[in-house]
Amino acid sequence: MAQEVRNKWIRSEISIGNIITIIGLIVSLSIGWQELRSSQEDHGRRIVVLEAKSLKADNDKIETVRFVAEIRSDIKYLRNAVEKLDRGGS
Repeated sequence: MAQEVRNKWIRSEISIGNIITIIGLIVSLSIGWQELRSSQEDHGRRIVVLEAKSLKADNDKIETVRFVAEIRSDIKYLRNAVEKLDRGGS
């Protein structure tokens, strides 16, 4: 009688070892999935920071090019002024 009750709950093709293995697999997969999600969130944060740094570097480059263009313009103006003084003074 006890054997019949036990057979109803546990079929012969499913052993306790198989059940423990399946539970272990499910736990391992859930832990791995959480690690993956955590890594993706961290990766997303790093991308945002790198994009902000890249935007700042682009803005700095534009500002530098603008500044160099102003210096060139000033030098050109000064050259013209010195040439006019030289011509007028001679």
